[in-house]
Amino acid sequence: MLPAPEPEKSVLAIGCFSFYELEIELGEDCSGAMAKEFINETIKDIVNFFDLGEVLDVVRLNGNANDNYDVMTEKGSYIVKIISEHPKEDVETELLYLDRLKEYDFSGAYYIQNSSGECVYSKGNILAVALLKIETASLHDHRAIYGEIGKMLAILHCIPSDSLPSRNHWLRQPYIASALDRIKEAHPNEYDLLKREYDSLADFPYGDLPQSIVHGDIHEYNLIFDGKRIILLDWEEVGVAPSVLDLGVFIFESFKNQDFDEELFTCIISEYETRRKLTERERSILPFAVRYARLTNTVWRLLKTGKYVCYPDISDMTVIQ
Repeated sequence: MLPAPEPEKSVLAIGCFSFYELEIELGEDCSGAMAKEFINETIKDIVNFFDLGEVLDVVRLNGNANDNYDVMTEKGSYIVKIISEHPKEDVETELLYLDRLKEYDFSGAYYIQNSSGECVYSKGNILAVALLKIETASLHDHRAIYGEIGKMLAILHCIPSDSLPSRNHWLRQPYIASALDRIKEAHPNEYDLLKREYDSLADFPYGDLPQSIVHGDIHEYNLIFDGKRIILLDWEEVGVAPSVLDLGVFIFESFKNQDFDEELFTCIISEYETRRKLTERERSILPFAVRYARLTNTVWRLLKTGKYVCYPDISDMTVIQ
């Protein structure tokens, strides 16, 4: 079992730049005003690239992996996402996966193309994409959303993945091992306990399980309800991996900040299986998939923010009866 986390350390960053990196961009005088001006000018350039009109207002949004902005222009409201987790090659392969999802009319949020058909802004070390802002509606039955997402996940896992290229994402088998190598150097105090947890998952049959397109990062902040349907957002971790591992991520995310709810868990599984039946092996391996997802999230967060967070281990409660 992973021990309780140490006190959190704050890491201050703007977009894909830390203040140290902004000093390189702007010189020694890196005041808050200059940083804000730099970001605002960058946003204007991105908006011009996508021909979204004159910028009227910019509001920075919360986000873990990227830096997101709510941008109002004379033409409408948009979300501009400055990408800090993936190189341009990864974003371009992400687009191929999104094109496949469009072919099957999957309910996802898709990037805006400019007049030249380009979806990715790239200038210097800045990568960005833009999306039409979707107005949200209230859900009368908040619990029902979990079953609906379980069903959506099964639909996603049934979309053919043939001919799609391999891409880097955190559910790829090499990710945790590579992350632990970096943790050994940067966070030696946490390395041993995380390595023990990883070794305890050594028998996870990654390559012997049914593979499919996976979202990789489904949680409550990566979806939106527009009054008619649930739309999945943020596809940076899309790729091909065991379907049950993607389901494990959603179950882990559903209960990492709230008490485990057996009725809710059963709802997720039953709705998932209305569209795709789990194999017997997937059903038996699900608790390990939840642990795998927990460890993946822990090592990512430690490397990204310097914070070690010990999430509750709910795997023993995720045995399907």
